[in-house]
Amino acid sequence: MKKKGVFGKLLGAVLLMMIGMSAVPSSALAYQMDIRNPYTDKMHLAVVDYDDVAGRWRCHGWWEVQALSTRRINVDSSVSKNIIYLFVKTSEATWSGEGIPSSITRTVNGNKFSYYDGQPCPEGPRMRTEFFVKYELEDGFLYWSPE
Repeated sequence: MKKKGVFGKLLGAVLLMMIGMSAVPSSALAYQMDIRNPYTDKMHLAVVDYDDVAGRWRCHGWWEVQALSTRRINVDSSVSKNIIYLFVKTSEATWSGEGIPSSITRTVNGNKFSYYDGQPCPEGPRMRTEFFVKYELEDGFLYWSPE
């Protein structure tokens, strides 16, 4: 009889711990991007995505993709919309949405930055307005290549 009492207490403690852990919000992966850089120069990108927690669109950058490589970028904030916007550049080329009706413009600078619509872009070197191209995520994933 004593074994059943210890087992019951142990089972109860494990269940209580599991319930407690499920109540703690976890950081779910919102989306992933594989960015391919076929050039001999580093590639930099900025993204505009919808942040569910803030309830606003967010512009943030810069991610770096080494020359002649593909980088997987995990964005871990919760985004319910399946649309993102990208601006990508190297020292010699730019991929933007200039002239594309569905593109949007945002201010960027030369430093790492993050801001929400309704806020100014943080001060930094090379402040400028850029066009961002619209892309749809497929099952939370985007593969992007300039080719």
